[in-house]
Amino acid sequence: MEVVEGCDEQDEKTVHRICEVAFWCVQQQPEARPPMGVVVKMLEGEKDIAPPANPFQHLMAAQAAANRWTTVTSSVNTASTPANGVSRGSNEIV
Repeated sequence: MEVVEGCDEQDEKTVHRICEVAFWCVQQQPEARPPMGVVVKMLEGEKDIAPPANPFQHLMAAQAAANRWTTVTSSVNTASTPANGVSRGSNEIV
C-alpha cells in the first residue's frame, strides 16, 4: 500500500493502524464501536487491532453487530418472585 511518496515503512504502518482504528470507530451499531480507552490503546500500539468489520455492511444486509468490547450477562432471580408473578432480572457488564 503506497500512501504518500517519501514515506518510510514505519509511517505506512502508522497510517494503516490509524485507518483500521477509524473503521472500528465508524461502525453502524454503537455497541460494535470500541470505547475510547481501547481506541487510545490501539492507536498507541498497546493493543492489537483485529480486522474491522465492513462499516458499510448495514447498507448491504441487516446483520446484528457482535459486541466485541464488553460481555453482558443476564440472570434471573427465581428464589423470590414478586406477588405479580413477574421476576426481575439483572444485567451486569462483566
